[in-house]
Amino acid sequence: MPVHYGTRYLPSFGFHVAQEGANLLDLDLFTGLGFSLRDESGTAILQVLPTVQQMWPALFDSLGCLTTFTHWPLVDPAVAPVIQPLRRLPLAFRDGVAAELTSLLEEGIIEPINTVPWVSNLVVSKKKTGGLHIGVDLRRVNKAVIPDRYPLPTSEELTTLFHGSKVFSKLDLHQGYLQVPLHPASRDLTVFVGKDEPWGWSPACAEAFCTLKAQLTTPPVLAHFNLSSSTLLTCDASAAAVGVVLSQVQDGVERPVTFASRALTPTEQRYSEGSPGPHNSALDFRFRPQATATVIRLRQYYYDLTFTPERDNVVADLLSCSIKAPTPSIPSDDGEPALIQTLYTPLQPAVSLEELKAVSDKDPILSTLRTFIRNGWLSHIPEELKPFARVKDELSCWADTCVSRGLCTVIQSALRSRILSMAHEGHLGIVKLKRRCCDLVWWPAIDREIEGLVRDCSACLLSGPPAPPPLQPLPWPSHPWEHVQLDICGEIHGHGVPHHQCFLVVIYDLHSKWPEVVPVGTVTSHAIIRILDGLFARWGLPKAVTTDNGPNIRLVLRFSGQPGCQAYPNRILQPTG
Repeated sequence: MPVHYGTRYLPSFGFHVAQEGANLLDLDLFTGLGFSLRDESGTAILQVLPTVQQMWPALFDSLGCLTTFTHWPLVDPAVAPVIQPLRRLPLAFRDGVAAELTSLLEEGIIEPINTVPWVSNLVVSKKKTGGLHIGVDLRRVNKAVIPDRYPLPTSEELTTLFHGSKVFSKLDLHQGYLQVPLHPASRDLTVFVGKDEPWGWSPACAEAFCTLKAQLTTPPVLAHFNLSSSTLLTCDASAAAVGVVLSQVQDGVERPVTFASRALTPTEQRYSEGSPGPHNSALDFRFRPQATATVIRLRQYYYDLTFTPERDNVVADLLSCSIKAPTPSIPSDDGEPALIQTLYTPLQPAVSLEELKAVSDKDPILSTLRTFIRNGWLSHIPEELKPFARVKDELSCWADTCVSRGLCTVIQSALRSRILSMAHEGHLGIVKLKRRCCDLVWWPAIDREIEGLVRDCSACLLSGPPAPPPLQPLPWPSHPWEHVQLDICGEIHGHGVPHHQCFLVVIYDLHSKWPEVVPVGTVTSHAIIRILDGLFARWGLPKAVTTDNGPNIRLVLRFSGQPGCQAYPNRILQPTG
């Protein structure tokens, strides 16, 4: 059929109707047929545009501003504001971004601000025309903004509105989001980081910098740690905190390197403080049971342990005494229920926790003991507390009134017989009964009471092993070298011990008490026989030789069992013989 369009005329134009098969909308039918449509309206608009710009020049000089609406987004107060770390702009974009921000500032689209809770970063991209597109990364802000729930129309709903229309146009605002004003209460949400102030180094800055360097490099400010200088670690502890000073002797002067202090938790405050006041020597620290692990760790270092009186230990004493109570940064003492459960659970069949606390509260000895544990031990200790003073570094309080030695609960005298009766069920004997009790309970002379309980128990006497017979002394030899004893000592390790002399073969004469000691590198039967050959050739053949039952002694027994020499090996499982 013929087609007329503008000044162009086609005598015939073929239309394709697809009843079945693939869709033809994606095919360029106009190009394939050598036909194209051109819209003449665009040329007409460009011709009219200069006239419109001359009539309303203010509308084309800058961006517009919507005057009938102000955007005010709702913010969830439960979301904390975020100040994003600064992202550096590429050097190629910095001049263009600065010029664009200056233009927006002059047009009143953005404004400077100092302190805000929200700070975001710029997002800069390059346009196809060569300019820069500047945006703000508001992803973190959008997590706090409550979105407006408005149903948008679908494309199918919009296309139904095109029915009967002949002219279609597309309207687009130039930088449309910048033309919508933001409410002053919400402007903090769109704050971004900018750099528009020059940085200068004035004479006042140089003077302040030199003063700061001088203060940092002169005492009493901290010194840098030097591996070649002597290091001192000064410590002090109080009932509420511990303090330490790490210092070094540099250029003949002791200078501090760092300070540290920490408040004690409620559980740590119940540890035994030991004897207050001056100590006799620094060796008291080495022999404390609680310091065993620390002493072992310090063995890899060369150090001198000295005691400093409190009047001279000023800095560390200040650090430990300045804290009177645990600071809020110290976590709460959540381990108290677990500690009570650990200490009390093994005693639950014998005594209840309430009874244990009540008896401990009424006991006068434990009452005084708790006072010493919490406030420190005095120089004069009552007689009934001296057994506790020997283990004072291991004592602590729990559940307000109870006392423990390590993980063993201290039992009062009123409950001791009941605890021992429960532990003695099954008549395990002295060794096993001590092992069972030493992991759970403790009181002074508990071992002696366990031994007396088992010794007086008729069931234990009937079921226990028979008492070993008393040892019979060896008959006294009438002549030297008549009866000798043979044993091996080693293997010996240490500085200066040669490898070929790490064992000692010892032959002992019972009459004269004369020892013969021969160092050897191996203790095989042949090596021992060679040694005995030399000794017997020198002193003669003894009548009796006593040895143990070692495997390397069996050939020696046959060697010694020749006519005139009798071998006496010890009885098996009788090392005392």
